[in-house]
Amino acid sequence: MASERSHTTGRVSDLSFRLGTAIWGHLGFEWDLLPLSEAELDALAEWISFYKDNRDLLLDGDLVRRDVADGSLWLHGIVAHDHSRALYQLACLERSPMSPRGMFA
Repeated sequence: MASERSHTTGRVSDLSFRLGTAIWGHLGFEWDLLPLSEAELDALAEWISFYKDNRDLLLDGDLVRRDVADGSLWLHGIVAHDHSRALYQLACLERSPMSPRGMFA
Protein backbone atom coordinates (compact mmCIF):
# COMPACT_ATOMS: atom_id res chain seq x y z
CA MET A 1 0.00 0.00 0.00
CA ALA A 2 1.26 3.45 -0.83
CA SER A 3 0.44 7.07 -0.12
CA GLU A 4 -2.83 8.84 -0.83
CA ARG A 5 -1.75 10.02 -4.30
CA SER A 6 -0.61 7.32 -6.71
CA HIS A 7 2.81 8.14 -8.11
CA THR A 8 1.96 6.33 -11.37
CA THR A 9 -1.59 7.54 -12.12
CA GLY A 10 -1.89 10.67 -9.98
CA ARG A 11 -5.24 9.43 -8.65
CA VAL A 12 -6.11 10.07 -5.01
CA SER A 13 -7.68 7.31 -2.90
CA ASP A 14 -8.70 7.49 0.74
CA LEU A 15 -7.12 5.32 3.41
CA SER A 16 -10.02 2.88 3.82
CA PHE A 17 -10.17 2.23 0.06
CA ARG A 18 -6.43 1.54 -0.15
CA LEU A 19 -6.45 -0.71 2.92
CA GLY A 20 -9.60 -2.53 1.84
CA THR A 21 -7.92 -3.28 -1.46
CA ALA A 22 -4.54 -4.21 0.04
CA ILE A 23 -5.88 -6.88 2.42
CA TRP A 24 -6.51 -9.14 -0.59
CA GLY A 25 -2.76 -9.26 -1.16
CA HIS A 26 0.04 -9.12 1.36
CA LEU A 27 -0.83 -5.72 2.97
CA GLY A 28 2.71 -4.44 2.53
CA PHE A 29 3.55 -0.75 2.97
CA GLU A 30 5.72 1.51 0.83
CA TRP A 31 4.82 4.78 2.45
CA ASP A 32 6.12 7.23 5.06
CA LEU A 33 3.75 6.86 8.03
CA LEU A 34 5.24 9.71 10.07
CA PRO A 35 2.94 12.47 8.70
CA LEU A 36 -0.26 10.52 9.50
CA SER A 37 -2.77 11.96 11.96
CA GLU A 38 -3.82 10.08 15.11
CA ALA A 39 -7.13 9.17 13.43
CA GLU A 40 -5.30 7.76 10.40
CA LEU A 41 -2.91 5.80 12.62
CA ASP A 42 -5.88 4.41 14.58
CA ALA A 43 -7.59 3.36 11.33
CA LEU A 44 -4.36 1.80 10.12
CA ALA A 45 -4.01 -0.14 13.39
CA GLU A 46 -7.59 -1.45 13.06
CA TRP A 47 -6.98 -2.67 9.50
CA ILE A 48 -3.68 -4.30 10.48
CA SER A 49 -5.43 -6.05 13.37
CA PHE A 50 -8.21 -7.21 11.01
CA TYR A 51 -5.60 -8.51 8.56
CA LYS A 52 -3.72 -10.38 11.29
CA ASP A 53 -6.96 -11.93 12.57
CA ASN A 54 -7.83 -13.12 9.05
CA ARG A 55 -4.39 -13.68 7.52
CA ASP A 56 -4.69 -17.49 7.57
CA LEU A 57 -8.00 -17.31 5.71
CA LEU A 58 -6.81 -14.68 3.23
CA LEU A 59 -3.60 -16.50 2.36
CA ASP A 60 -4.77 -20.13 2.53
CA GLY A 61 -8.51 -20.12 1.81
CA ASP A 62 -10.17 -21.07 -1.45
CA LEU A 63 -10.62 -18.23 -3.93
CA VAL A 64 -14.16 -17.96 -5.28
CA ARG A 65 -15.57 -15.68 -7.94
CA ARG A 66 -19.18 -15.02 -8.83
CA ASP A 67 -20.54 -13.78 -12.13
CA VAL A 68 -23.11 -11.05 -11.62
CA ALA A 69 -25.68 -9.72 -14.09
CA ASP A 70 -24.33 -6.19 -13.66
CA GLY A 71 -21.02 -6.23 -15.55
CA SER A 72 -19.87 -3.14 -13.66
CA LEU A 73 -19.59 -5.21 -10.46
CA TRP A 74 -16.95 -7.76 -9.49
CA LEU A 75 -17.66 -10.19 -6.63
CA HIS A 76 -14.95 -12.44 -5.25
CA GLY A 77 -14.04 -13.94 -1.92
CA ILE A 78 -11.98 -16.32 0.12
CA VAL A 79 -13.66 -19.29 1.82
CA ALA A 80 -12.07 -21.44 4.53
CA HIS A 81 -11.45 -25.04 3.47
CA ASP A 82 -13.96 -26.25 6.08
CA HIS A 83 -16.46 -23.51 5.04
CA SER A 84 -16.48 -22.08 8.58
CA ARG A 85 -15.49 -18.56 7.51
CA ALA A 86 -15.47 -16.41 4.41
CA LEU A 87 -14.64 -12.88 3.33
CA TYR A 88 -16.05 -11.29 0.18
CA GLN A 89 -15.40 -8.10 -1.73
CA LEU A 90 -17.94 -6.47 -4.01
CA ALA A 91 -16.15 -3.95 -6.21
CA CYS A 92 -17.75 -1.44 -8.54
CA LEU A 93 -15.50 -1.15 -11.60
CA GLU A 94 -17.50 1.53 -13.41
CA ARG A 95 -20.82 3.37 -13.21
CA SER A 96 -23.61 0.82 -13.33
CA PRO A 97 -26.33 1.00 -16.01
CA MET A 98 -28.63 -0.97 -13.66
CA SER A 99 -30.78 0.52 -10.95
CA PRO A 100 -30.69 -0.13 -8.09
CA ARG A 101 -27.02 -1.02 -8.17
CA GLY A 102 -25.69 -4.14 -6.54
CA MET A 103 -28.46 -6.52 -7.55
CA PHE A 104 -27.18 -10.07 -7.92
CA ALA A 105 -28.44 -13.54 -7.12
